[in-house]
Amino acid sequence: MTSKDPLEASLRALDLDPMNLVLTAHLCWHHYHAAEFGLAIAAGQRAIDMDASLIMARIYLGRAYALNRMYKEAINEFDKSLAEGGGDVKGYLGLTFALAGERRKAEHMLAELASGSADHYVSPYHLGTIVLALGDVEGAFVWLDKAVDEGGRHVAALRLDPALASIRGDPRFQMLLRRIESIPNA
Repeated sequence: MTSKDPLEASLRALDLDPMNLVLTAHLCWHHYHAAEFGLAIAAGQRAIDMDASLIMARIYLGRAYALNRMYKEAINEFDKSLAEGGGDVKGYLGLTFALAGERRKAEHMLAELASGSADHYVSPYHLGTIVLALGDVEGAFVWLDKAVDEGGRHVAALRLDPALASIRGDPRFQMLLRRIESIPNA
């Protein structure tokens, strides 16, 4: 019998293979998206303890730290991930700076990401989350609309990302969700 609950399925898989590094890191992802930041941090730290070089675990852990208002810890994880994580890590770092009230650093990262998009792909999703955390709701919707237009990999997370909790009740957010539903495999 299979479970339709992805978290339950992941937990069952971890019961069968408790030392599976990727599953442990993925558990952090599940808890982050459920806004269970304490559980996400515990799973992320466990994954890092298993293998400190797993960038995916550091990114998930940093995101959980950031939304749990543990900004120094988040920045530390993102700094350790920058060399291999590229634009995504810079996006999460910019978001963390904005959430921490470090406006200049957040704006600098936003500018760096926007200017870097001429050389390499930068997800508009990251730009949207940063400007939202800086208080620009209108600007956030501009970037999130562009992300949905592109249909990139971050679009599926838009439904669940707790970094977007402040705009979930906005009718424009509901419109974005309806648009996502029409994208194949989103």
